[in-house]
Amino acid sequence: MKLKAHKVGQDAWAKGVTIRFSLRPARFGATGHVPAREPWSYLRYWIRANSHHSTRVAAGVFLDQSESFAKAAQSASIDTAPLLWYYSFLNLAKCYLAASNKESIADLGNARHGIGEPGGNAGGYLKLSKQKVSVWSKRDTKNNLQIFPALCDALNTPLPVQPVSIKELLGRIVSIHQAYCTALAQTPRFFRCVRPSFRNAREPNGKSGDLWCRVSAEVSDRYASRLSYNNFRNLIESSTPFRACTPIRGRNHTFETKAYGFSNKTFEKKLSEIKEKLAPCVHPLILPTEYRYYLYAGEVPRIHQAAAIYAFMFYLGSIVRYQPHRFDKLIQKKEQWVVAEFLKVCPKQFVMLMANEITATDMAYVEGL
Repeated sequence: MKLKAHKVGQDAWAKGVTIRFSLRPARFGATGHVPAREPWSYLRYWIRANSHHSTRVAAGVFLDQSESFAKAAQSASIDTAPLLWYYSFLNLAKCYLAASNKESIADLGNARHGIGEPGGNAGGYLKLSKQKVSVWSKRDTKNNLQIFPALCDALNTPLPVQPVSIKELLGRIVSIHQAYCTALAQTPRFFRCVRPSFRNAREPNGKSGDLWCRVSAEVSDRYASRLSYNNFRNLIESSTPFRACTPIRGRNHTFETKAYGFSNKTFEKKLSEIKEKLAPCVHPLILPTEYRYYLYAGEVPRIHQAAAIYAFMFYLGSIVRYQPHRFDKLIQKKEQWVVAEFLKVCPKQFVMLMANEITATDMAYVEGL
């Protein structure tokens, strides 16, 4: 099938500023990137400067708790760290829900985990492929708030189908996807976005035009997925807003969204609409000096990376807390690499993902986290 021609335009701009690719709200005249040395101090500053006085103190306390657990986890052994990291995540989630006014302080004070171990896990802790977690409703029968479903709601991600497969959760985390696919013999479903950009074609007067998003996917990623080009193209087009078009450079596969008509007054609204469409399928890998984006093409419903990391850390923490004698056996099997990679990489990703949700900025992490 012949590819349609790619749209002719230029890097999108507004108010004289080129729009850097990001899934965050548009901030014209600013980069949206915060050159911070570490996240905790910046989060304290942001909460003091931006949170309502009624939530500022509680959000700060949750943040302090999260940092304390994180520092303890960094120096703990591998068979203790998961529980400490989970409590760090729990308090950071509460900080986010408080600072963003998603939930009341009273509700957060009486909140429950909102996620638990199904009884059927008792005999199968040693195989990740057999494990599941249960996710509860946002409110229990006594109207207590449940943190995990509240977090999913705040992140605009649907609750996963019940019960949630641990193996499926791991498959939705881009930072360990290579280890996951290699160790567990899975087909890759994350594809590197090369030169992702927002594009526009303006009328001669510059006051209106069309706006769209363009990405290229690396050919090597498609080869790794063992998909023919037609199957790869069908997978992308059936599960994302992108449609294939003629390549821009080299042999990478180019995809574009539909074009949105705009005027200067509606530009920001149309840009937000595109970002909302991209959020379920474009996921960031946060690196020390940059963001790298990956396109997820596969089954739905999707789950936000932060929610997937949170849920898997809960699972590991529950083993450490209730079945510590089984944890060593878990990490001695073929899952060892995946679990070790998760514990090494994903805490940084979760902290920075949540920091960026709280502050609505793109902030890369530093090695000291």
